[in-house]
Amino acid sequence: MATVQQLSAALGVDGLVFGVLDDFATKNFGLLTEKRSRVRLSFVNASSGSQMWASGAGVIGRIRVIGGTAGKVAAGFEAASRLEAARESAEQAQKITGGQSAGKLPGGLDIVPSPWFTIPTVEIGEEPTGEDKAKKEGGNVAGGLMVGLGQQLIEKAAGKPLYQEVRLMLNLLLRPDAVAALEAAALQRLEQTLVGGRARSREQLAMEIATKAAEMNTIRLLRPLPVGPGAINVLGVQQLSP
Repeated sequence: MATVQQLSAALGVDGLVFGVLDDFATKNFGLLTEKRSRVRLSFVNASSGSQMWASGAGVIGRIRVIGGTAGKVAAGFEAASRLEAARESAEQAQKITGGQSAGKLPGGLDIVPSPWFTIPTVEIGEEPTGEDKAKKEGGNVAGGLMVGLGQQLIEKAAGKPLYQEVRLMLNLLLRPDAVAALEAAALQRLEQTLVGGRARSREQLAMEIATKAAEMNTIRLLRPLPVGPGAINVLGVQQLSP
């Protein structure tokens, strides 16, 4: 109910950041656990009330069971999730280009896109072999469920839910150029692994490379916050995991 000028005067600041939290949840299905965090932010000049900057980003972290029939089903779930996220990001970009609203959000934040980015999937389990294949596969599923629930409990106890997802999301918004450099290095490592033919299948690696390449293109479109170094106290890019 207060104006930007009134709030800024009461707080003694030169600008205000407004935001909308679109997604902040963990879904554990046993075969696949998904952690999603997505936000849109706007930085407003206190004296004029005008918007100086606006951007949005979302991050998805996944834990997936591998091996046997359960692993194939989980891989299908993950592929569908990736496709859905890519489609939503593309639809938002098309709406913004056409001057349409990307979602029902207050103020100018309804025309700010928040594309999805992915943290490398954590894989749980092994390929079941021998006479007790069914038992081993059941152990894979149980292990995936326990890891997903365990992470939730640890994050809750530490008071830092969706910690990795939120940390990357904030760096995407505030330091997109630095994040793009890390993504480029990750993409190069994936390509080297593909050439070497190690560990994962060529199909899996090709899909991962395509996903990372698409995300890098979107990172370049994100606008960094227009402030000087050290003006805002956020996690530095050096704290990001490679």
